[in-house]
Amino acid sequence: MGIISRLYEKRSGLSNPDKWLINWLNGGGTQTSSGIELNEIKAINYIPVYSCITLLSRIVASLPIKCMKRIGHDRREPAKRKFYGQGIINKPNSETTSYHYRETSMGHLVSWGNWYSQIIRDQVGRPLELWPLRPDAMEVKRSNGQLKYKYTSLDGNIREFNSYEILHIPGFGFDGVLGYSPLKLCREAIGSGMAAERYSALYFKNGGTPSGVAQYPGKLSPEAIKTLKESLNEEISGDHRWKVLLLEEGLKWETIGIPPEDSQLLETRKFSKGEIADMYLIPRHMIGDLERATFSNIEHQGIQFTVITMAPWLTLIEESMNKNLLLEEDQENYYYKFNMAALMRGDSAARATYYREMFNIGAFSINNILGLEDMNPVEIENGDEHFVNAALVPLSKVGKTIGNEPIIPKINGEKSNISGKN
Repeated sequence: MGIISRLYEKRSGLSNPDKWLINWLNGGGTQTSSGIELNEIKAINYIPVYSCITLLSRIVASLPIKCMKRIGHDRREPAKRKFYGQGIINKPNSETTSYHYRETSMGHLVSWGNWYSQIIRDQVGRPLELWPLRPDAMEVKRSNGQLKYKYTSLDGNIREFNSYEILHIPGFGFDGVLGYSPLKLCREAIGSGMAAERYSALYFKNGGTPSGVAQYPGKLSPEAIKTLKESLNEEISGDHRWKVLLLEEGLKWETIGIPPEDSQLLETRKFSKGEIADMYLIPRHMIGDLERATFSNIEHQGIQFTVITMAPWLTLIEESMNKNLLLEEDQENYYYKFNMAALMRGDSAARATYYREMFNIGAFSINNILGLEDMNPVEIENGDEHFVNAALVPLSKVGKTIGNEPIIPKINGEKSNISGKN
């Protein structure tokens, strides 16, 4: 597009806003059956939604992620800190830490269904910076077989990016290009929960006292009816709900309401909270619903959360970063990897069991374990050695000799007299 054409280009701004900007400024959204007008911004105001989004975002932000280098067929090591693939993870841009960048972007992914970031590259094509972009301001289209990204900033400026300039991580979708917004797909469940929350707020605002009927033996003029309504509302609602109500001239007041236990308001809100957790495949105890939680099932649900919920999200992010942040010639030898073992940081018993098992099968050395705990290595000769339990002997070797020494298995720490000799 030439300079003259840009002068007449339709711009989105306060004087000429696009639909997305109107919705963002006015808080508009899609009307739900419960009467709640809902969009991604409004949905986050609902506590269960906020809890689920922040839980997933903070886990992704807090997990260590490294760019790994393959060495030979079966060895690998962390890439050097100066390698561009590791550098852009450590410092995405001049204003944002790695934690805040990933927290923001993951929040976009689980809210709008898409993670967008602008990639600033050097002349060779290596990424230097990542800048998060708002999903609600992005339009994705295909032109001549290539994806184009049209972004409208809040000041009304419009810019079109090529695909190599954008890190785009789509969530679940029908075409593999754009992800669905989970909050839009499940808007009815969210709307019902928000409607119950709003009703609860109004209910308690009036002291849990429902409306009633004022009976007057005579006939009132329209002006008198209006005045009476205003007077009663002022006397029995809000902060005045416990005042003594004095009625004159035969006026009678009869309360009409439903007891809270009959309306099942609390049960409705619990059910809604559980539905939001189920929407994100998050165990309910993680967002404060402990009604059916026990020590044993919480431990099992924590394992399920790691395997069923977090592992797919992390794999999606790793593969997208491999594809978009590594040069094609480096993708064979380098890759991004989250350290999921960090999810066990708060469980010392589980960590100890894991380390012990890995040490016993020879997978970890003492210094490997100390490194995972951010502790200094031991200054001994065999600190990096890998050991296996020598008491484990194949059945085919029992009774045979290696060198001049017979292989005799141990039972309860003592040698077994398998030969029948004393």
